[in-house]
Amino acid sequence: MRYFENYYLNMLVKFLYVFLLFGLTIPANLYGQSLYLTVRSNSETETKTIDSVSYQKIFENFLNLQNEVDDLKKKIIKNR
Repeated sequence: MRYFENYYLNMLVKFLYVFLLFGLTIPANLYGQSLYLTVRSNSETETKTIDSVSYQKIFENFLNLQNEVDDLKKKIIKNR
């Protein structure tokens, strides 16, 4: 009976070791998706306005993307 207890304990330790090894070394961005913001214009004047305003283009979640869109709208309205 002791043999089986040691066997399962060793298997558990090996599993945890492998899980921690791969779970901690794989970057977090491989697990999810990234959201990209693309701003387009209808004229050259609008393009110049958009180019004059700095904004973030890659986001990890929708809330940050939405906040950037709101901030970008405010910045563009100010620069008009």
